[in-house]
Amino acid sequence: MREERLIKQIMTCSILLLCAVTAFSGYVKGVTPAEGSENTLPEGAGGTPSGESGESVATPAVVPTTVASFPITPEPIMSPTGLPEPSEQLVRVLPEAWSDIRGAETTAVYDYLTDKTIVLEKREGYENAVLTLEELPVLRQLRVTVSGVMGEPIREENVKRIAQDTCYSGTPPTPTPTATPVPTKAGEPTQGLKPGMQPTPTPTLSPEDPFYPWRNDLIRVISSEEEIMDDGALTQTLLLTLDRTYVYRVYEDEWNYYISLVRPKDVYSKIIVVDAGHGGNDAGTSSAGSVFLEKTVNLNIVLYLKELLDAHPDICVYYTRLNDTKPSLKQRVNLANDLEADFFLSVHCNANVAKSLHGTEVLYSSLQNGWTGMNSRRFALICLAEMNEQVGLFDRGIVARDHNVTIIRDAKMPVALVETAFMSNVSDMEILAQEQTQRNIAGALCSAVLKAYEELEEIGAGEPMPEEQGMPSGNPEASSGE
Repeated sequence: MREERLIKQIMTCSILLLCAVTAFSGYVKGVTPAEGSENTLPEGAGGTPSGESGESVATPAVVPTTVASFPITPEPIMSPTGLPEPSEQLVRVLPEAWSDIRGAETTAVYDYLTDKTIVLEKREGYENAVLTLEELPVLRQLRVTVSGVMGEPIREENVKRIAQDTCYSGTPPTPTPTATPVPTKAGEPTQGLKPGMQPTPTPTLSPEDPFYPWRNDLIRVISSEEEIMDDGALTQTLLLTLDRTYVYRVYEDEWNYYISLVRPKDVYSKIIVVDAGHGGNDAGTSSAGSVFLEKTVNLNIVLYLKELLDAHPDICVYYTRLNDTKPSLKQRVNLANDLEADFFLSVHCNANVAKSLHGTEVLYSSLQNGWTGMNSRRFALICLAEMNEQVGLFDRGIVARDHNVTIIRDAKMPVALVETAFMSNVSDMEILAQEQTQRNIAGALCSAVLKAYEELEEIGAGEPMPEEQGMPSGNPEASSGE
């Protein structure tokens, strides 16, 4: 009996305790935090599930660092004070130019793209396709290969470009050729031109020209080749000719391939362009009997130079050619200007009808003589000093040749064209024909590049003065130049 009474007392106490806990819990749930406390949130603040009851406890809203969704009209996320969070935390609104890009509102790729982007729209059968890029910088071209396609190729209308807040598609029309005025003899002599000549005006694009609405487009020409492989899959190669040379970043989602175009100087802190003169059907000058061709000697030296510069990964080197091809003079200098290169170094051999002329000389642009900081003349002197020290041919000095050498005249950075030796001179040619001499020249040019960068860091990049003053200089004797 005593045990049964004890059990009943325990059960009664348990029931009373349970009732008390339940009542207290209900009281706590009914409490509203005081106004102005830390837990106070404005109406509409986000909630997160709590426990298994399905109820929500108000918590401060959190914006993810990577936004995967881009609604057209997002509602501002509110802070505990009732004010919008800083703008960088708001879900962005897509620019109008992106309204025609399929999937742009929901792709996380958007966060990684620049304001200059090429979009290749996928079609049915691209689930297992693979995209590869080949850069052709001196040609301002990009070769895009898509393999493993089990469907239709990408058409011109599927190649879209975002630039200057505009979406372009298809191939732009060709600009109407305009007559280019010739230099006149009116007025005072102009620096860099023959005495009495004025610079050639640059033709302007008329608003009536069919190309005018396309003037900011990233692409100039689109060509395509398709091939059906043995497994039935399609391989397509798109050759895109662009408005200039870029650095490329590639992204992909289920709808598109994205090729983001980046300014090279935003990627590489040091950029130099190295040019092997002539090439292809342009042999340049030659030795007696054409036993040695200038184009081949130039290329050999540049290939040896590449071996040396490859040991300096902090310097990004672009080459106008590494084989027997012939970029145009305009393409060579455009590459350097597009890249905003720090230096432009061109390698050549010399020749003259006077067989006695011999030695090394370096051509430069006197148009830059008024620049502050590093300029073409200073770069030429550095190159000549290293050639004298490591190669040791006769020192013919530096020569201003901007009036008739395209790459020197049009370069917007310190440029030096090194005439290594005279192929028309028997003694010079015997020395130049030796592999060790060519390697010594490459070593001298590599040292010149490194010293030029050291000096660039000390005195800064060259900048034109408001009124540039020319400096008379140079050897009047002709050299092969281009």
